[in-house]
Amino acid sequence: MIFQYETQSFVSLVLLCDRIFLMHHARRSSLNADHTAIMVIFPSILMNLIIIDKKDINEDLTVELSSRQSNHCISVLEINIGSKVNVGVKNSGKGTATVTKIMRKETNKDGITKSESIINLSSIEEIGNKVNNRSRRSISEINNLNNFQYAVTIKLDTEIHKEEYKHDYPLIDLLIALPRPKVFEKVLQNAVTIGVGRIIFVCTDKSEKSYLNSSKLKKESIDEIVQLGLEQASKTLCPDVYVYASWTFFLQHLRNYFFCKESMIGIVADVLGNSKITEIGLQSHTGPIILAIGPEGGWTKEELTDLITMGFKVVNMGDRILKVETALISLYSKAELLLTDSEIRKSSRIAKRDNYWFSSSDGPGITVLPVKGRKWDNKFFYTQSPELKI
Repeated sequence: MIFQYETQSFVSLVLLCDRIFLMHHARRSSLNADHTAIMVIFPSILMNLIIIDKKDINEDLTVELSSRQSNHCISVLEINIGSKVNVGVKNSGKGTATVTKIMRKETNKDGITKSESIINLSSIEEIGNKVNNRSRRSISEINNLNNFQYAVTIKLDTEIHKEEYKHDYPLIDLLIALPRPKVFEKVLQNAVTIGVGRIIFVCTDKSEKSYLNSSKLKKESIDEIVQLGLEQASKTLCPDVYVYASWTFFLQHLRNYFFCKESMIGIVADVLGNSKITEIGLQSHTGPIILAIGPEGGWTKEELTDLITMGFKVVNMGDRILKVETALISLYSKAELLLTDSEIRKSSRIAKRDNYWFSSSDGPGITVLPVKGRKWDNKFFYTQSPELKI
């Protein structure tokens, strides 16, 4: 078996390996190593689609991109006035937009703007040479050295923000023990990229409560992480993100709003499990599921009992102790294939989610539920209304 790739992509590699394993298991046949070649070409550009928010679209259909997006457009996409870019509107349609303005801002060492000018990049020989010669400094390095920042304005070619989301809804929700902030960012972005529906973080007995104070859990940061995941996946449907500080409060919401054992399958990964993921009926299940992944120290017996009592099935992923982000990709990949691959499912139709939930009239949002003694800043968080649908 031969793997060829341009850019290392851990997520894609794990997904591919798990799919190969499941196809092998389902067909009860071995892969011919002498004749089977699999070529994997991973994208070299991280932002495959520029994601924008409806509230940022002006009446004339223009949008000023964020500094991160503007920098990417200049340094990677090499845009100019009149260039076309691919854009998507959160929870709406996808299309193209035209670059109408590129503003260059020069700042001093304190970040104060010294001057602003509208530019056409093709007229700047130095920057053009730097961009086209990849062996030299990147444009972002040049910008940092010269204290330049760019603001790119685009105009939508069509009113894609008025379109309804028309694609399939995510089949798999994720319940995960709140990890340390750096891992939280990785897990959240990976979950969005692979297509998870609801993403529920909860403080378990082995979670550090101080993680709740991290800036990574602020709404602005979560918005940015979700946006990065959508841009990588070239998708527009935003997941709901929940963060629970209380296990007891979480269990109440899980029972009442997130999990219905009559229509969903709950799967909890634990080394104490006696079943494999191929042995719990996913091949014939036709609805959504929820995956539960504990902290790196594992679930406590009490937490595991709570989930089992609620109807979750415990599966064993092997004798290897996986990092949270690795366990997420591996478990999701296996479950998704068993739910959607027609060859594995044989007579059963592939699983579908017939409806979706929205935390507000504007679409999915971010909810952080308060912990005793902590005063949440309303600038960043709001409390989720209980009107949730499974």
